This record gives sequence, structure tokens and C-alpha cells, in this order.
Amino acid sequence: MRTSVFVDGSNLYYTQKKLGFHIDGRLLLEELGKGNELVEAYWYQGLDEDDDSAFRFLEAMSYVGYIIRSKPIKRIVREETGEVVYRANLDVEMIIDIFNTLPLYEQCYLVTGDGDFVRVVEILRTRGKVVHVFSTQGMVSRELRMAVGFNYHDLAEMRDRIEKRIA
Repeated sequence: MRTSVFVDGSNLYYTQKKLGFHIDGRLLLEELGKGNELVEAYWYQGLDEDDDSAFRFLEAMSYVGYIIRSKPIKRIVREETGEVVYRANLDVEMIIDIFNTLPLYEQCYLVTGDGDFVRVVEILRTRGKVVHVFSTQGMVSRELRMAVGFNYHDLAEMRDRIEKRIA
């Protein structure tokens, strides 16, 4: 089945922390491609322009096969507390790509637990698309999980196939 992959890099970062292991982007893409015709894969992530390692990571993901969508991380200081918060929301970019590439795929894999994608899932299904969500317990919104039913996949159960091997 023609399949496109959309990875919410920021959400996946926090999912990895929850899981307690690092996910290898290449292994993840290979696993998601099994039995499918991968037509496109996208990786969305904020980029700290002062961090060369973040740039090198995204560059490596591009060599693996992902189309990279990034934008600079903004540093926001909360007036009430003085706390510094870092933000780089790419949900809009992800949604635009999901709908702009509709003719290319029959099935899409969303690697995110973000509840903001519930309506996207509903619309894709009305357009005849098969939608799968990949996340883990405690990181996937209840509404998103309910929206995809049996097409929810827990990344914890895929550990042996997607964990980054550190030499």
C-alpha cells in the first residue's frame, strides 16, 4: 500500500524520554516501510540555530530519506515567573504536508501523540485514507487514540526493532 510517514520530532523526543530508550530514525523508517510502498517521509522539528549537533541530526535524517521541515526554536520568557520556555510548533506545517500530498498515498503513519491531530485523522478517514498513529502510553492523547482505534501502535512494543544501538 502506498504509504507516507509524518514524524513529529519534538513529540518523539519526549516519547523517547518516557520510554527510556533512543529511537533510531533509520530503523523506525525501515520498520514502518515493511510491507508498504513508502512514497514520502517527513520529519518535523524545531532547530536551535546555536546547536550544531541538532543541525547534524536533521541532516542525518535527510540522508536516511526524510524530508526535513524545521524552524528556529523561540525562547520565550514568562513575565510572571521569569521562566524561559522553548517553542517551535510545527503542527501547521505537518498538517499542510499531510493534505497537500493526499494523492500520493493510501495510508499515512503519524508518529505523534498530539491530540491536535484528532480532526486531521477524522478528515483523512472521510477521504478514504487509512491512518495509523505511533506513540506510547502516557504520551498519546486519549482522543487521538480513540480516533484511530485498532490502528494505534505502541512504540514500546517495537523497541527491539527501532532502538538505537549505541556502540
